[in-house]
Amino acid sequence: MFDGVLPVHHLYDGSNQSKVVMQSIPVGASEHWVNRLNEMGVSATKTTWLGADRVVFAHPCGIPHELVENPSDKRQLIVNEAQGVSAQHGIKGI
Repeated sequence: MFDGVLPVHHLYDGSNQSKVVMQSIPVGASEHWVNRLNEMGVSATKTTWLGADRVVFAHPCGIPHELVENPSDKRQLIVNEAQGVSAQHGIKGI
């Protein structure tokens, strides 16, 4: 739970709470996101798992997040050019 001020989370066995939130990004976008997040003060690293490049970072809610390069995801990208998120780097969704 995130109340807007302090992240509070409770991880109980059997709670059905997500352990990691993964969002799809275009192939080749991980370097952009590592740089962008680190520049904004969010510690992010690039890793590869199961053949997919990923950006791993801690979200303020306390649940780890990953941006996963996915070549088969054909959904429309979420783009915000004014905030520096171009069509080459947009998030496709969870």
